[in-house]
Amino acid sequence: MEQGRVLLLDDDREILEICSEILTVQGFETSLFEDPQESIQALVAGQQTDVIITDFRMPAMNGLQFLEQVTRHHIRKPVIMFTGVADKELAIKALNAGCYALLEKPVRNQELVHYTEQAMISSRWENISTRLLHECRDLIGLLRNLSTVYETRFTQAENIIYHHKAGVQPKPAEIQGYLKNVAQGVSIETEIQQANQLVEALSREHAALQDRESRSSTGSF
Repeated sequence: MEQGRVLLLDDDREILEICSEILTVQGFETSLFEDPQESIQALVAGQQTDVIITDFRMPAMNGLQFLEQVTRHHIRKPVIMFTGVADKELAIKALNAGCYALLEKPVRNQELVHYTEQAMISSRWENISTRLLHECRDLIGLLRNLSTVYETRFTQAENIIYHHKAGVQPKPAEIQGYLKNVAQGVSIETEIQQANQLVEALSREHAALQDRESRSSTGSF
């Protein structure tokens, strides 16, 4: 089962391949980069990923500088960093700047998988929350449209009833206009139902992720 997509960044090819193998066995899809700027360019160009894992010490830039680039380009993905003892002070600054987690070298396999899973859940939470917000906004817009349509429809219905009471036969165009508004109202109601179903589905997914994180956080690695 595919767990999600992970972008791996390290100037050491051997470490990249080892991490990739560990995560791939666990069901993650990985993409490997040895140059920080190339990884940034790929992300800006639209490469899909859920989590970014990077070494802190690289020739082109350190982890803090990399995180600044990620933030500057509005790449809102959890970033996990590998750090050595000598990098601790700057790495902590990266943590304060929004880095999801720091893993001290040498990183254990279980630790790598655990924090990647946690970051993946965090990434999906944010995606779901954003989608829920958009769906709710769309739903509010549909409700407003529905209210306007019903107001027009009831006004036309009142006119038709008034004409009947006055002994005036409504024109076919008036009846057609009324029926059109009724049909439009039904269509909008269908859209609202579909939007509600999507919001409910996203809410269930969000609850499942919460449950998964709760079970995962009680385990050990």
